[in-house]
Amino acid sequence: MQTDIYTIRLYSAGGKLTVGYNELFFTVIKTAMGHHVKDVEFDSIAPLMTMRMAMGTHVHSTPTGAARRVASWIPVFRSHIAFLMPSNASAGNTWQLAFDYRIRETSGRFESLPVEVAAAPEGSAWIRSFVWDEDTYYLTIAEPQKLVVGINEVRAVVSKKAAGQSATEPYADAAETFSIEVVPTMPDMGNHTSPGNEPLLFDSSAGLYKGRLNLTMTGRWDIHLVVRDAEGTAVAGDDTDGDGLSDIYWTIFI
Repeated sequence: MQTDIYTIRLYSAGGKLTVGYNELFFTVIKTAMGHHVKDVEFDSIAPLMTMRMAMGTHVHSTPTGAARRVASWIPVFRSHIAFLMPSNASAGNTWQLAFDYRIRETSGRFESLPVEVAAAPEGSAWIRSFVWDEDTYYLTIAEPQKLVVGINEVRAVVSKKAAGQSATEPYADAAETFSIEVVPTMPDMGNHTSPGNEPLLFDSSAGLYKGRLNLTMTGRWDIHLVVRDAEGTAVAGDDTDGDGLSDIYWTIFI
């Protein structure tokens, strides 16, 4: 992406975009000189999915974080997008990205930048949602493919689509602070769990929820989630099946 004299570069942490959590990095170089520009800002990051349906076209956004400078002395901005579904050009389902930029005295916006989003591995579920007070919240686990046997430091984001909010407006990080209990089970092994798990709590310095998971062997794990508000009241994660486990869970494979 280029202006008259600058080149804007956009990177993903994993080198590609997938359904689920993706870290994005923005930086600017002066095209002729090749050096990074420090006086820059990025804002209003807006992914849009266009879906071709039998009754017409439907457009919606997805959970998206604000762009923040990595450090005050580093001219790199970081954001995240949690894509709800993959691209499928043959079915008419495509993602596009837009964002505002300011580079020194120059401001502008890029619109309709096509991006390709790959599906998560078959059987995986890295985003779950719940409704509370008529608002919809999305729980997204970060970097699930990097989890290993043993104790894992786990990160997650909680995003919110407010009641009445346009489906095309990005779903920002939730302002409410929750605690999220995590109970990992192995459905193929009698739903056995593991000791030493710690709830996900909000880390304001990182803008993420952090906790611990103990995954004792390889295979499929369902990470059952119970979400509690600031007073400790459970607002999501009911035991609707009567098996003693939350009905909201991520599914990962290690």
